[in-house]
Amino acid sequence: MHQRVVVVAGEDDLRDRLFEALGTFSAEAVEVPSVQRALELAREIPIHLLTLRYPLEGMSFSEFLRAFRETGSVSRGAQVVVLAPGKSIGGLKRSAGAGVAFLRSDSDHEQLAEIFKTFLRRSPRFSGNLLVGAELELPSGKVRKMLQVVNISESGMLLRTKTPLAAGQGFTFELQIPDLKSPVLGRAEVVRVIEQGKTREVGVKIVSFVGNSRESLAKFLKIRRLPPALAL
Repeated sequence: MHQRVVVVAGEDDLRDRLFEALGTFSAEAVEVPSVQRALELAREIPIHLLTLRYPLEGMSFSEFLRAFRETGSVSRGAQVVVLAPGKSIGGLKRSAGAGVAFLRSDSDHEQLAEIFKTFLRRSPRFSGNLLVGAELELPSGKVRKMLQVVNISESGMLLRTKTPLAAGQGFTFELQIPDLKSPVLGRAEVVRVIEQGKTREVGVKIVSFVGNSRESLAKFLKIRRLPPALAL
């Protein structure tokens, strides 16, 4: 089944963590504004995973589960991940049954990704000797830098550089891949920086592509797929 994830976040901070964690997986993530809309969607189209925050708005958790698992729903067998306050998890687990996993609502994106990998396939990614040209906006103005690519997937890259970068910083990029006739063009945003002496490893998510760059990159990754590298 196509990996479709429905997200009911409710808060900007949790939404950002969820989508950052989901970015390393081969899945289509769709956000909906309420649990009620998530139930409607689950009855209409097949979904693989639903993530939501507890307490729920407008219904109890047991009411939600009964509605979600009702006969005739095309997604009644989907997995559910519930983000809840730590003090609530014990009681929720006793009434949840199979197919439901729980995590603290203040979990970081790495803890979220850890639980998602139980249910979702990783995005194909390539590890190799590639360079990406990036146009960065620094205090001194716009500059173009060549950054080393540690690994790349359809959703992001892990880069190595001496250039100072900060979480939330955006930039346009141009990636030359020998197997492709045209460069992969798009825009990325820094989501993680790990200092390693004078160099740093930078995790970025790709927020948009230019033209058919996404399709070209997907084709390349499918052909050149290697064992999973370090997750962003």
